[in-house]
Amino acid sequence: MKVLNFDYDTSHGFAWIEIQGEADSDVLSVQCCLVQDSGGDHIEKIERSDCGHNWGLCGDANNAAFDYYGENRCMKELFKYAKESGIELI
Repeated sequence: MKVLNFDYDTSHGFAWIEIQGEADSDVLSVQCCLVQDSGGDHIEKIERSDCGHNWGLCGDANNAAFDYYGENRCMKELFKYAKESGIELI
């Protein structure tokens, strides 16, 4: 799996990686939700066991990558890049 990019956005509440698909021109996305604090603001934390990666908008966006690489492998990569970027994994 080749990770092309990692980013996150606290204003929208998501963290994601972009990975290469089967062809060089295929770019797949794997994303999850950031934690919200008590005031409703998204913060630089991901709750591994409940990050919304397999339902709702994230689930829809992740389907192609999960089908190609497998859910576990995709999430390990996303968590690795998030941690390297300073996001706390809880």
